[in-house]
Order: sequence, then C-alpha cells, then structure tokens
Amino acid sequence: MCFVLPAAFDYADYAAPLRNLLPQRFERFDVHRSRRPAFKPIQDGSVVIVGRGFGPSGDGDARRFEHDSPDDLIGALPQSDKDIPSRRLRRSPRPRLFAIRKDTRKLGDVVRIRLGGVTGDARYFLLTEAKRQERRLPVDVVLPVLSRARHLAAGEMSRSDWLSLRDGNERVWLFDPPRRLLEHPSVSAYLNLDPSSGGCMRSRYKIASRTPWYRVPLPKRVDGFITGMSQFGPWISLRAMPSLTATNTLYVVTYREQLSRDGKAAWAMSLLTSSVRRKLEPLGRLYADGLLKYEPGDLLDLPVPIPRRIEGAADCYLQVVKALLRGEVEESRAMADSWFD
Repeated sequence: MCFVLPAAFDYADYAAPLRNLLPQRFERFDVHRSRRPAFKPIQDGSVVIVGRGFGPSGDGDARRFEHDSPDDLIGALPQSDKDIPSRRLRRSPRPRLFAIRKDTRKLGDVVRIRLGGVTGDARYFLLTEAKRQERRLPVDVVLPVLSRARHLAAGEMSRSDWLSLRDGNERVWLFDPPRRLLEHPSVSAYLNLDPSSGGCMRSRYKIASRTPWYRVPLPKRVDGFITGMSQFGPWISLRAMPSLTATNTLYVVTYREQLSRDGKAAWAMSLLTSSVRRKLEPLGRLYADGLLKYEPGDLLDLPVPIPRRIEGAADCYLQVVKALLRGEVEESRAMADSWFD
C-alpha cells in the first residue's frame, strides 16, 4: 500500500487512529517526508506512507525517513531501510488522566488557552515595518502582533522586545483599519488592491464569512503567549506590552482570575518544573519535519504545583526562561523546582 498524503498525517488529531493502527497491519510500515515541498506552488509539505506485507504480524512500529528533496524521496522508496538512516515514528499518545493532589491544580483551572487571530490571508494582513512604509499605511491602521514561534524571545514580552522584532523586519504589524480611516488614500488603495498585486484573497472561507472582511477577530484579553511547537517544549511568555496580541500560529493565554505580575509568573513557572516536564514528554505529537507539537487540550489537563509564595516570582521566572532559551534545560528546571521547594 502506498499513499501520498498531506503533512497533517504526521501530527493532526484526526489522523491519530490511522497513525496508530496502520503499522500494526503491515510487516513493515514506512513514512517518508521531504524537507522541501513536493508540489508547486503548495508551500506545505507532503508525506508518502508505504506499507509492505499486509497481515496481522505488524509490531506496531513505523520507521520515519527525512529527505532533503522530493527527488531524494523518490529515489529512496525502492530501497531497504538499511540503505538510508531512519528513526522510529512516535505513536500518537492516548489521552491520559492525571491525578490531582492537594498541592496541585489542573492547568485548565488556572488559565484558558486559545488560538490567536485567524487572518485567512497572512500574506495580506501581516506586514513588516518596511512593507507598511512602502504602502504608506498610517500606524493607526495596524496593530502590534506576534506571528511566529521565534518571536517569543523572553519570559515577558515588553515593548522593547517587540520593537527589536519590528526593527528586524519581522511581520509584527496586523492590518486592522478603523472605520474613520477607511477613506484615507493609502488605506483605500490597500483595501481595493487586486490579489494579483498583493491584495487580499477575499474568496477564502475565513475572510468571506466575516463582516467586515478586513477585521480579524482577536482575543479580547491576553495575559501571555504560548507556542505548541518549541524545541524546549511549551512555556508561557507573559505580555508586558498592553496592546500586543498574536495571530493563529501562536496560542494566547488568559488567566481565569485577575492576578498580579508575580502571580502570573509563579503559575507560568509551575509549567517548567521537573515533575510537569516529565508528564509532558509522552504528550508530544509528531509534527512536520519531526518537530513535536503539544495541543492545548493536553496541556490544560496537566496537574501543576500550586505556588506557595508569589512575591519576586516575576524576576525569578525571567531568569528561568532565559536559561531555558540558552539551552540550559536542566538548570532551568532546577531553578523552577527550587522556587516551589
């Protein structure tokens, strides 16, 4: 059996039953992926799955092969797994029920996690500072946003952190014109720009179904940001810039109760303790290019330790995250553990 499938086969929840079942039905089951897209002009990747020896004798394991290009993938298909390096394919985790002790709470009882704003056409709605100036769009018609996982560069995103991204020509402006500026010549020209010249693809479902089409629905209250995909696992970057929001490549975090800066940091730090990270390890879902993704539903079920002290947590948390982003994972966990000990 051989199929060419969207990259979502690697990570999507709806594909999990097949990811777990198919390797049990074949003597050998391989998943091949090219690091470069296989079909122009599609930017997302594809996977090729190959099952050999149908029957009940499969061991439930699959091998995963990464290739530099579609041509390399095609050339590798007839070969045995001894000819090219492979690794075991992680099986999709089954839902887990964690015990909630007196000294812990479910993360979902502390925070809400939801997707950032869905633009429907990121190419049009997300702008760099250079593009904003090129289109002569006033600052009053754009909002500051984070749009990539790499934009989370600290335990607390301040205005100076965001300005560094803006000056680095990252896409950190969201086009969001208020009604009073719709007749501004530059704004009107951008709204009416033909798609072939960089205008909005208004026929796309997410855009065509909202009124007005140019207004991206955004979270009403944001306390922090989190990415499901990070080489260090999920962690929360607290919002210190009041107007800052995020698009749907990131999740936004909202605390269920009004908390101080230290209070938010203390709960965020609980997610980085050793006990929580151990529970996180089996929950990662294999994403494109071998990255692990953590779904909000899995995170919200995690038991996290209840902070017994709050004062000074923000300063400590910034140091914990700084160590994490330097790659000093063990030191970061030890610092978080010491706060709760």
